[in-house]
Amino acid sequence: MVLRWSEKLEDRFAAAFAIPGFYRASSYIGDTGIPLERYFDFDVIYRDPAFCRLAVELLVREVKGRAAKERVDYIAFLEKQVNTTGALILAGALTIHTGISHLVVRLWKDIPQERIKFPKEAGEYPLKDANVVLLTDYVTTGRELQPAVRAVQNLGGKVVGVVVLVWDDERFNKRGEMSEVGISEGMINLVIPASRTEQIAKESKKVLDPILAAR
Repeated sequence: MVLRWSEKLEDRFAAAFAIPGFYRASSYIGDTGIPLERYFDFDVIYRDPAFCRLAVELLVREVKGRAAKERVDYIAFLEKQVNTTGALILAGALTIHTGISHLVVRLWKDIPQERIKFPKEAGEYPLKDANVVLLTDYVTTGRELQPAVRAVQNLGGKVVGVVVLVWDDERFNKRGEMSEVGISEGMINLVIPASRTEQIAKESKKVLDPILAAR
């Protein structure tokens, strides 16, 4: 169930965090040891058809906007060490809706050359001269984006954009973390800050609670 009183896509998406089971607190994310006041369990969230559709619509809009400005050969999804379901679900959906081939970047691999799978026949630089847009559902500091950019570069590709669905606006240092790998501020599309989802969730919960209680 997703609240629909707002015509704005971002607000409808963020309002879903008021639904029980969609939003939970955690003291750390994965095994990184990074303390967080909040954590978004997207593997659970994507089970809801309406929420998954909203996520796809948001990402499709951003990718098509980037592709209208410059050539995009691949969209690459980050498969993190934990919570990998989201990347696999979104990859196929976005390829269908955008007509752009997708890659999956496995951040948990120790060997950089194995982060992105290609057949041996593709050669040493299968992404030579290819423009790539990185996509991920949630970031904190942006640290996890660095090895993904390097993985694309190691195979001859160029990252021309980064799209983040939900980002922690208190922690994500887009200038510090990303400039180290050649990603400028203008190349990053930050769709919804975590503080905004939390604020909208609290507001919408006042309306949603009586509906759920009446079931």
